Amino acid sequence: MGFTMTRGLAVVALGVGVAALGAAPTVSAQDAGTIAVTGIDLENDTVEITNSGDTEIDINGLVLCNFPAYAPIEGADPIAPGASITVDAGAHGVALADDQGEFGLYTESSFEDPNAIISYVEWGTSGHQRSSVAVEAGIWDGGVVPAGTSLSASVDSPTSASDWTTTPAPTLAETGTGTWVMAAIAGALVAAGVGASALGSRGRRADVAGVTHA
Repeated sequence: MGFTMTRGLAVVALGVGVAALGAAPTVSAQDAGTIAVTGIDLENDTVEITNSGDTEIDINGLVLCNFPAYAPIEGADPIAPGASITVDAGAHGVALADDQGEFGLYTESSFEDPNAIISYVEWGTSGHQRSSVAVEAGIWDGGVVPAGTSLSASVDSPTSASDWTTTPAPTLAETGTGTWVMAAIAGALVAAGVGASALGSRGRRADVAGVTHA
């Protein structure tokens, strides 16, 4: 069915319809901060959705969105308090690009409405189609998470790029950090009156190798 329990202890027997359970409320815009995307597997096109509230919630009808693809969640068991499920977005026609992309979770198919979006993340580059909607809704800071094979939130209700970690971690060359560090070192040497030639060719080769292989 594309849905796997990954946290919590609640077990619902196969074949029991969500409507028959009757106990789980459905998600509304007011549930932003309670229901959120907390994991992205870019290799397998799956997303983890977590319920950080204190009541069981039915997520059927929520809409998965990676512009221009979207699909409603169907056939999912309710999420118990503190639990998560993994949703196979790819099986619903919502593939996730490895190098750069975005993912939003909506209460309805009103993708330009900040009142309808309840969770969002973007990776690789910023400024994707739904990014401004998430920023306006106050659930995203406009930042960008480095791309990798998977993304994992460090909090139950992530709202910024700093709330996410990437696996595997990006290298210095990918983030540009190594280049910035080497430029800072070179600037400090110049300020101290030490010319680049004073480092010697061996030192320069070691510096370049350190950036390349960090």
